[in-house]
Amino acid sequence: MEEKKSKNPDYAAACLLISAVIGILFSAMLLTGFMDVEQALEQFQDTEEWEVDLSYIIYLVNICMGVVLFLGIFQVTGAFMAYKRRYWVMCLIASIAGILMIGILFLSSIFSIASLVFLYKSKDEFS
Repeated sequence: MEEKKSKNPDYAAACLLISAVIGILFSAMLLTGFMDVEQALEQFQDTEEWEVDLSYIIYLVNICMGVVLFLGIFQVTGAFMAYKRRYWVMCLIASIAGILMIGILFLSSIFSIASLVFLYKSKDEFS
């Protein structure tokens, strides 16, 4: 007799993929200069309490966006594994890593939390 499979892993894969795309696009916009971080930070440089060089902050933002790109690639791998119903722990780690990717208006984190719920519901379907 064939085991009844739910759509929860498919929904988890879709949420992980959407979260990854949002996070990757957001980090790519920051890295390529589409969103001008330097111009936004120059407003704070005019105050007298500002003691930090602007280049260090831009360097830190670039490092953070590189990490976000790596997490996005990891999420795409987790989405593929969730769709194939393999390696539940890896999918769970990818979903938790996606929570760290804030994205635009926390959408990436929201989709990652949704995928976490779908993955938790469908734990028995993974091999």
